[in-house]
Formats: sequence, C-alpha cells, structure tokens
Amino acid sequence: MTGQTALDDRRASGLGPGTRGGSCAVELDSGESLFVVHESHLLPTGRTYVHRFVTISTDGLVARASPRLRLTGFGVEFVAGAALEGSDLLVTFGVADRDAWLARLPIAGVLERLGPVRRVIGVPA
Repeated sequence: MTGQTALDDRRASGLGPGTRGGSCAVELDSGESLFVVHESHLLPTGRTYVHRFVTISTDGLVARASPRLRLTGFGVEFVAGAALEGSDLLVTFGVADRDAWLARLPIAGVLERLGPVRRVIGVPA
C-alpha cells in the first residue's frame, strides 16, 4: 500500500452534475455496494437537497440508481451514514443543520427502486 489515491475511471457516472457523497458503503449480497448520494440545488426559496440510492458494481462503476427523493421534504437534509440491520436499511441524516434523524427503510423496497444508469462517455475537446 502506497498511501496514494488514484482515479481509475474518468467516465461520467450518469447521475448528473453536482452529485456528491453522503453515506458510507453498505455491502449487498449481490457484491454491489449501496450508497446514498445527494445533489444540492439553490431555489428562490433557498437551498434544497435531493437524494438517490446508488450501487457501485464490483468493477467500481455506478451500476444502478433510484429516482431522486427527499427524506423529510424541502430544505437541507444531509445523509451521514447507512447500515443494514436485518431486513432494514438504517439511514442517519441531519435536517436544516439543526436536527438529527434516523430512517428505517425496508431494504427490499430500496432495492426495488433501483434501475440501470445510462452512461455518457465524454469526448476530450
């Protein structure tokens, strides 16, 4: 181990610009890793975050994603963690930089909402 980080894939994720991290990885039985990511949008009423569940395949590429969703409604929500507990996915998140929340979601329902991600390969100018 060298302690260095290397970017090994420069292709677009297919999730759109501004997609950022959120939760840690949750390992699935399929071998994929599940994450919660977010996009931040500035609206006339203020900043709002929308989230997606995303899987990364064993080759390190974004494989599947859910449609955009909100956890409690409009505003700033920031996912900080995720873990499996039995048949549920536990998601920790903050709301309005003021409150800490915990969501318990049936993992089967989360996985049902995942669909393939269309890849867009950029061409250098």
